[in-house]
Amino acid sequence: MAILVTAARLIGGLVFLWAGGSKLGSLKSFTRIVLEFDLLPPYAARILACVLPELELITGLLLLLGVMVPFASVVALAMLSCFSIALRSVSRRRNVLTCGCFGWRGQPVTYKEALLRNSLLAILVLLSGFFAALQPPSPLLHLPTAQDIVAFLLAGSAIEIYYITKVLWKIIEEMKAWQGRPYE
Repeated sequence: MAILVTAARLIGGLVFLWAGGSKLGSLKSFTRIVLEFDLLPPYAARILACVLPELELITGLLLLLGVMVPFASVVALAMLSCFSIALRSVSRRRNVLTCGCFGWRGQPVTYKEALLRNSLLAILVLLSGFFAALQPPSPLLHLPTAQDIVAFLLAGSAIEIYYITKVLWKIIEEMKAWQGRPYE
């Protein structure tokens, strides 16, 4: 059983790493795909397109390294749930869509195909998170201390602030261009 749980955790971590990395590699294309979902205002869709790849990378790394697995599993399940709800909303308007799950390489899929893929990934993540929560902590991998959590949050916040600033700057540039005024 331990081998199955470890395999589930590693596969889930690799999928999230691959998804986040491929989105970062084609951020403009991914932003366009998020905008095409037409579920959020354009500024929020741009922010989501910048934040989501980093969140997927961090979640994938945590799962892959076996650190804070229950927490990473909850984050992964939340992302998968939100994406499934978004897919359902878009599927009511279109039969086939490009989900952007793996950046620009994503092929058009039907709602059922994407939901099946999400469900399988959710089962892997749930399995690894559930059994990791039942395990006694390893002496090599200590439970995160308050300092660990603060350091993790500060590092993540710094990355997010950088990307949010970048997105806001781009939105301001677009607004200035739209108003016909030169950028000052």
